[in-house]
Amino acid sequence: MIKHRSDKKILIALLTVILCVAALACTGCGKKLKVTFSYGNGMSGSVVEVNKGEAVAEPGVPTKEGFEFVGWKQNGADGYYVFSTPVTEDITLVAEWKEKSGPDNPDNPDETVRIRWQDESYAEFLFDGSIPRNVKKGTTVSFGLRVSPYYEGSPTVKAGNSVLTPDADGKYSFVAQSSVTVSVEGLTRADSVIKGMGTIKSPYKIANASQFKTFTDSINSGSDKYKEAYIELTSDIDFNGETLDPVADNANLYFSGNFNGNGHTLSDFNINAENGYAGLFGYIVTATLENLNVKNDIVLETSSKLNYIAGGIVSYNIGSDIINCGFSGSYSVVNTINEENMALHLGGICGFMQSYAPDYTASISYCRVDGTLSSSGDYPLYNVGGIAGASYGASAAVAASVYNCSFNGEISGKIQNAGGIVGYLREKSSLANCYVSGKISALINQKESIAGAICGRADNETSATHCVSAAKLTCAFSSGTEGEKSEVCGLVFNDAQMGVDSRKAIVKNVYNAESGSFDQNGTSYDLKNLGKVCELAGWNKADWQTDNGKIVPLYDETAEQSIHARFIFGTEVTKSDKDGKPLTLTEDTVTANGVLPVYVVYDGTGMNTFTADNGRISYGYFFDKELTERVPSCYLLTNDVDIYVGFADYADVAGEYYLTIKASKSGEISNIEIQLVFDDNGKMTMIYDGIVASYMYVYNGEKILIKDGYFAYIRYPDIDTRKYDLTADYYCDIVGDKLEIYDTVFFAKPDNAATANKLNKAMGNWYASDGSVYSFLSDGTGSITDADGNYSDYFTYSCNGNSVTIKMGSESGSASISSDGKTMQSSKFDFTISKTDIYKGLWETGFANRKTIEFDGKGEVKYNGGTYSYEINGDAVSFGGITAAFNADGLLVVTDNGTETVYGREGSYIGVWKETLLNYTMVLYGIGKDGYGHGRDSNNVDFTYIAEKSYESKIGKDVISVTMYYRTRLYGMFNEVTSKQDNSTLLYMVGYYAETGMLVDDFNMCYEDPFKGTWNSSDGTQYVFNGLGEYNIDFALSDGRTWKAIGSVSVIENGVSTDVKYHYDRANTTASFTYNGKTYAVKLSGNDVLIDEKVCKSPDEVSLYKYHVGDDIIEFNGKSPVGLGKAKVAANGAVTEYDYTVTESEKSITAIITDGSAELYKFVFETTNGVTKTTVSKNGEVVTGNVGLYHRAIGKKYLISDDMFFYSTENMDMTGTAKGMFADLEVEITYVDENYVRLRVDGTFLYFIYYVDENTLAIVDSSLKTIGVLTVPDGYQGVYVADDGSTVSFDGRSKSEYTYAYMTLTVIEDFDGEKEEIEYVYVYKEENGELFAYEVDRSGEEDVLVKKYKISETKTDGAKAFKNETSVVYLSEISE
Repeated sequence: MIKHRSDKKILIALLTVILCVAALACTGCGKKLKVTFSYGNGMSGSVVEVNKGEAVAEPGVPTKEGFEFVGWKQNGADGYYVFSTPVTEDITLVAEWKEKSGPDNPDNPDETVRIRWQDESYAEFLFDGSIPRNVKKGTTVSFGLRVSPYYEGSPTVKAGNSVLTPDADGKYSFVAQSSVTVSVEGLTRADSVIKGMGTIKSPYKIANASQFKTFTDSINSGSDKYKEAYIELTSDIDFNGETLDPVADNANLYFSGNFNGNGHTLSDFNINAENGYAGLFGYIVTATLENLNVKNDIVLETSSKLNYIAGGIVSYNIGSDIINCGFSGSYSVVNTINEENMALHLGGICGFMQSYAPDYTASISYCRVDGTLSSSGDYPLYNVGGIAGASYGASAAVAASVYNCSFNGEISGKIQNAGGIVGYLREKSSLANCYVSGKISALINQKESIAGAICGRADNETSATHCVSAAKLTCAFSSGTEGEKSEVCGLVFNDAQMGVDSRKAIVKNVYNAESGSFDQNGTSYDLKNLGKVCELAGWNKADWQTDNGKIVPLYDETAEQSIHARFIFGTEVTKSDKDGKPLTLTEDTVTANGVLPVYVVYDGTGMNTFTADNGRISYGYFFDKELTERVPSCYLLTNDVDIYVGFADYADVAGEYYLTIKASKSGEISNIEIQLVFDDNGKMTMIYDGIVASYMYVYNGEKILIKDGYFAYIRYPDIDTRKYDLTADYYCDIVGDKLEIYDTVFFAKPDNAATANKLNKAMGNWYASDGSVYSFLSDGTGSITDADGNYSDYFTYSCNGNSVTIKMGSESGSASISSDGKTMQSSKFDFTISKTDIYKGLWETGFANRKTIEFDGKGEVKYNGGTYSYEINGDAVSFGGITAAFNADGLLVVTDNGTETVYGREGSYIGVWKETLLNYTMVLYGIGKDGYGHGRDSNNVDFTYIAEKSYESKIGKDVISVTMYYRTRLYGMFNEVTSKQDNSTLLYMVGYYAETGMLVDDFNMCYEDPFKGTWNSSDGTQYVFNGLGEYNIDFALSDGRTWKAIGSVSVIENGVSTDVKYHYDRANTTASFTYNGKTYAVKLSGNDVLIDEKVCKSPDEVSLYKYHVGDDIIEFNGKSPVGLGKAKVAANGAVTEYDYTVTESEKSITAIITDGSAELYKFVFETTNGVTKTTVSKNGEVVTGNVGLYHRAIGKKYLISDDMFFYSTENMDMTGTAKGMFADLEVEITYVDENYVRLRVDGTFLYFIYYVDENTLAIVDSSLKTIGVLTVPDGYQGVYVADDGSTVSFDGRSKSEYTYAYMTLTVIEDFDGEKEEIEYVYVYKEENGELFAYEVDRSGEEDVLVKKYKISETKTDGAKAFKNETSVVYLSEISE
């Protein structure tokens, strides 16, 4: 038996106190004390002396005419004096009299006495009616008692001095003969301090209600102490009717830790649901709740217009796992609020559950409910489920699921959707392998109600499989066409069955029979017989048991189950095997060791998951060979299954289309065009008004599905998207060169479907010589505007290649397009019109060195102060020996005398921009020919942006405003301003916060000038410019912060660095600074910089990385361009510096390290077709292996926990890739930068690893949140045993200062003749070169370390030795 016990010194201190009290008991023995008797009958009082500590003798009975003597009372006391009481001080005893009865003095039948109930926090008196405070004399007073769960001990209940004894029903009673005080004694406050450290090895331990309250209050106060900790129960807790606040009683105070009930039960409590969360746990996010039982009868009465979420254990589960938990008893909701918009959910385990994108599924597994869930108010509940009220999956990648659960009980009352397991199975959620017995009813007068044995209502994209029910069903379903009725799932929606993506709920192998017997294929199955149920449903019998006649789950976390899923491709697919070698298959069988969603197997839904060897793309998983019954992404693999994969040729769809829809823009409803570009691999790009967003599309050979389309946002721009999600899946029928696009809500057939037309040669704007503009739209309509922009006519057209047929009014005629696509002529309508060229407009280079080029669209261009005629030749334009063409990003590349310069459209602001106060950076790459640009910021967001020019009358000039988008969402806006501090140029930017619809955070963006970076001089001086040369801002803000943006250059001479200011002149592209009293002029010279006419060059490319050649580590200083190249070589435990040189050609870079004239190492980087090959030689011989990039995080073995490690099994190659192990996972390690590496498992991202210091790495998730610490082992990890059998173990993590290292000391002690193991957990770390173990006091919000032991490898006096197979450690106890 293992116990956690406090230090022996506490016991010694208690014994000392007891002995002191015993000694003081005799102090003053023999002293005389006075007892005074006051008779109250006219006689004088008498005084008696007694020895201190002795009792006084009771005197004779006094007399008083007309009265009877009742007894003696000590002056000021309520009860009668007991004469056996030792006298310890002078006292006065007063005679109490009662008036005699008789003819002249009868008893008063209406005489009352007062009862005072002594209220205390530890006990509450309970009465059948009102509190009896004044009662008739002689009345029998009866009451109950509720002891606060936060106190312990045996209560002693007294009426005056009389001790009361409870009857068989727990009631106390007494006869009220006189005024009396009723009190409770014998209770003390239970220990509220939670022991433990909150880790997986030393969790916080909760043993009583007082400690559970400490835990709850800490979470609800916003403290992080228990928020993400490991916590476990060590005993059952009876709350004795106490009203509890939910743990995390609102969405801002969630619990994300691990709570292990260890099979214990929490019982008899009420829930404070004032915030709408009505469960023991209110709001849990990415938590684990396991092995917990709740036994309770709960009544919840609605009191306000809230969305009440009620659960027997958890109210709201987001991205959390609830495992092996149980609820027994009843939960009744009394809804008295008549509000249609209220959503009331009730679940036996959880009220509402949903996954948390992108990483966290939500699950309930191996849970049981035995009891009653009911709705008894005036108004109905929305969803009631035996396990969960409702479930919802946030994305296909992270579903919500319920499996291996049972409900044995009754659901009844006014309910809209009632299900034996889940009330409402919403999209991307599933249930499997569940059992139900009892009654399920949903009855609402004059309103639809739905009851299902397994789930009440099932959305599209859900699944219910391998479930069994013997429940009796009752509901008041009203007929309709929105879904299909069934016993197992009350209502299954039937919309969105479009062939390519039939998302209708999958209900397979689900059985229900109210009779308890189900017949299938001539075999009868007893649904109360576990063996028969497992046979029918295909369950693993080891997961189930019979308990008191009920079929319930049996959880064994060590059990393993192999589930085989055979994926049948029907064509050849080549994949990589576990060694990275190609493997061609027509089918692939995957074995899972436990339940998992089908999505996880290949990290996808089958849509665009595979590319066949013939180029066809997969479009989905199906249960049948005919590919008609699609497998939803949330489908749980709980049994062996065959899954068929469909393939289609996506090249049939590829092309550019234009979708025309009516939308509100600038306050007017008009036709607008949206460009849709389909590639041949499942990606569709939407381009509209500066928005550039990509979506997945799926093609099954007949129809197209566009996932999560944005079209409704454009069609309905005035809808508040913070309240309504307009994202939808869209379907496309292919009709010739047109796509008919529709969904089930926003663009429903037949009236609201939209049409996208494939690009034809006529589409676009054409210009006549008189200034008229002919606009040919994608929908076959067109318009003519005059030179003033007024509409003059409208027409329709059709286009077949270069031939155009136009109908204008009643007239029809033809037009022809020239072979170069530049002109269109029509003799019928007497026009010759030309397409404006794509080069038209003003283009600009990087902002820090801004130059412009402007094309008028009619053959003239202004460039470098001159005007030229230009000609368009195919994909390029030429003028004056200069050429210009668009690159792959749509930016204009001008080649002048062999030098290429990149231009973007006006408003591009190309360059790097920094907000120095908010530590924010964005890079603007430029606006391309299509009118939108790309950028990326330090939030790792890739955004698009557009620029608009407008005339500002206040300042009398045009102003450019820029709008930024992240996918389809407004991301920010900026415009150019002049700083009041130093007249420098800034971009004033505001960021958009979509959740509130507000523009927040004003950014003052400074551009980086072209001198930013490191420049080396041939005299050895190094100059490092921070790139802010135009700025000299040092401004104190009202909130106490200081905004600084100052141009600074570090001058490094002879290893000494000096920082000075520098100024950048953007007009002349020059800079200057003063150093040691001298002013230096700086200017650009090609790719170099001239500083005081001295050529300075940027570092060579080989210095971007460190390299390893075998075990040798090589670092280049980057100064080879100025003849000062030095390479540090770490080899054989020594670091040596050598010379190196770099030579470059058009396709290669060669770096040679020499020792005098001898060549030591040679690196040759050759690039062909964008692929770089590296050849490394050492001492003249080519090194054929073990050559690559060096990273500080690679090369050591780091401890994760226990015997799990992270390490590389090989060094990185020249692509920055290596293989390694993370615990028992084989991982691919890739170089990110000098601090980060990325871990992948089978191509799927696992973690980033961040280098902290030589002993520590941090585990970082995809959002760059640190989730763990890895350490170099300290050499102590393991278990050591002493001669007496006690042990000490170390986790080996003491080398890192960023995490606790734990030492566990287990000793054998004798308690009442029994040997017990007592476990003590300490933190250990190094201090001043020595190792110590500390006790951690976590009773407060901050940890306090108390030094307890010294740990050493050498024996000292009084030290205790612990040994393992190879080592000895000594523990020396440290005195206070």
